Amino acid sequence: MTSNKNSATGLTTGFADLDRVTCGWQPGEEIVIAARPAVGKTAFALHLARTAASAGYHIAVYIFTYTIFFLMNN
Repeated sequence: MTSNKNSATGLTTGFADLDRVTCGWQPGEEIVIAARPAVGKTAFALHLARTAASAGYHIAVYIFTYTIFFLMNN
């Protein structure tokens, strides 16, 4: 986490453009990802979750479209 005005003030997402717009994730935020079918929402959400977990944060991901077995195998 940094206080530089040109970078994220919260947890970075791994996407520089997104961090620039949102200043990263801030404590207490809930993130909802919504879009049309088959545009990569699940892959995007799992990337964000992995980035947060790699930074040492506890995360919870709720994906209602797929079973856990599908997610683990893909």
